[in-house]
Amino acid sequence: MKKFKQDLLAIDIETTGLDPIKYSVCEIGVVLIDKYSLEILDKFGTYVKPFVIYDDDEEKRTQLIHNITKDMMEVSPDFVTVAHDIENWVGDTKSVLPAAWGTHFDINYMQAQYKKINEAWPYTYRCFDIKSAVYWELYNREINPKSSGVKGTCDALGIEFRGTRHSALDDIINAVRILNYLKR
Repeated sequence: MKKFKQDLLAIDIETTGLDPIKYSVCEIGVVLIDKYSLEILDKFGTYVKPFVIYDDDEEKRTQLIHNITKDMMEVSPDFVTVAHDIENWVGDTKSVLPAAWGTHFDINYMQAQYKKINEAWPYTYRCFDIKSAVYWELYNREINPKSSGVKGTCDALGIEFRGTRHSALDDIINAVRILNYLKR
């Protein structure tokens, strides 16, 4: 696997629904990854208070999937606070390369959340899709997971999934573990 020019900021989110215009991030997990070793340098995770809690069927379904209750969300910091906390934690936001297991969802959703708070996306628009890189490696090794999620990929590689499924921080940590496993 090619070396990176920047450390990676790997992001995973859990949301109250699939539409980023209507729904919100309800949990975020972020890990800072060394550009040379791909090892985790630091991690950050928190629940997030949604902009609006609709209490509709989609939101109730996602609460069950993520095991995040309405009460947990209501007492969590709001997105503005969390976004700024992450930016301060990172420092120079342009010095890291955003990454995710499926950037088409996580990164795009985060960008939509920034629009909701009338703030510019503070990171570079270039990003690294961990899932695409992993699946290219799996294809070349003729490994075919039964599911395209982090847990299914761990299972296909014989890696124990650590933590709780659909926990943002646990999911992104396991995605990085898969990336490290495949760099051998």
